Amino acid sequence: MRASMENVRLPLGEIYPDPDRPLRRVSGESLDELAQSMATIGLIHPIIVCREGLRWLLVCGERRLEAARRLGWERILARAIPYAPPAVRSVIRAAENIHHRTFSLIEMTDVVLSLKEAGTPAEVAAQALGREMVWIDALLAMARDPIARVLLDTDRIASVEAWEQFMRLPSAARRRLLQSHESITRERCERAARGSRGTPSRSAVKRRAGVSEPRA
Repeated sequence: MRASMENVRLPLGEIYPDPDRPLRRVSGESLDELAQSMATIGLIHPIIVCREGLRWLLVCGERRLEAARRLGWERILARAIPYAPPAVRSVIRAAENIHHRTFSLIEMTDVVLSLKEAGTPAEVAAQALGREMVWIDALLAMARDPIARVLLDTDRIASVEAWEQFMRLPSAARRRLLQSHESITRERCERAARGSRGTPSRSAVKRRAGVSEPRA
């Protein structure tokens, strides 16, 4: 999927928010800093808009558009694409955000979930985010798991790989890691796995000592 784009200068009054995306709250301090930067060096990255009937919908660039309004600009440079359905707009938005900054795992999870809810095929989401399909599938599996969701919300899981390693541990080892209240990393999971292999079960200890297990 590739949308053709062209650069145009649009009147600010002709750009409308995307009805399929709630507006984010932007702090006044960060907007002031952005406006000062735009007043000094101009707009480095154009906003992205798409045509819907006689108006333009904002796809990416809420902060840049609001900063331009604060500066009293009448027009702003935009990359314009033909009409795009909500799923395509979500992909474009996610791709631009991913390329502009590093996302935390919980933020990436929310991005992938929003793409899925918008009807974006998993392979398109993977391509837009620069990830392998297997990684997208693993992240979606995490988002559906109640334990993983708690770990994500509390910033206790370091990566998709750490979660997969955690799930391969014996249940007792997983329980100990959860009760430790520490971050679950690949290194901690590897240590837990080695500990599980090195700690004999109670039955094994009794067998080595010549003690028979009671029969049921």
